[in-house]
Amino acid sequence: MKPLRSRHAIAHVEHFVQTVENARAGVDWETEAARIAAEMESADDEVRARAVREICPCRMPWPVFNRMRKMAKQLQHDPDPKVAKNALHIEVDATQVMAFEGSFERIRERMETVEEEDSRSSLKRRRQRSRSHR
Repeated sequence: MKPLRSRHAIAHVEHFVQTVENARAGVDWETEAARIAAEMESADDEVRARAVREICPCRMPWPVFNRMRKMAKQLQHDPDPKVAKNALHIEVDATQVMAFEGSFERIRERMETVEEEDSRSSLKRRRQRSRSHR
């Protein structure tokens, strides 16, 4: 992912990551993972397709996602094309979420660096002013 320079791009990444964090919060992921796993074993193609589509790091914490991802890999070769397509799409989602979260971390680190530099500059200016008033 290329470096973010525009305020719009930075705001988009921040919004995306915040939305992901909100979606992951307040859910009993062990219960959800068990439900999804059971539905992925369904004889009904639509149920399997819908279940595997629910496996996404934009909805679930990474540890749960990684566990479910391993199960979904088996469905990449499902006889139903929709199930297989949804199982393959998980990898696209993972790449995108990982890129956005990485960008967000870099943005946060850059902002902390700028704040530290501003703080040091401000302190230096105050010291210079106090010396000039003596």
